[in-house]
Amino acid sequence: LAYITDQDGVGIDGLQAGAIRASARYIWYSIHSKGMAPVTWSQASINAVQYYCTHMYDAHPDLHLCEGDWKVDLLAVDEFPGWIRSRRVLKA
Repeated sequence: LAYITDQDGVGIDGLQAGAIRASARYIWYSIHSKGMAPVTWSQASINAVQYYCTHMYDAHPDLHLCEGDWKVDLLAVDEFPGWIRSRRVLKA
């Protein structure tokens, strides 16, 4: 997650990256439990995306240090496929 920095432009460490990934997983689980989980992140509804962004920004305000939500979007594009794949494996 080298693209995530604090307000001074300093990159986050491994512990912070782990915390951000954990928050994303918890939020995706919540989206999944509400029946709003997409097959791919690019197919996520506006409600699911807004829920994810709002909760990610609440938990990790430095993620908001960009325009157009690109940091949380990139995180979802990078990490969501593995998370949703694991959900499908658990159901099988």
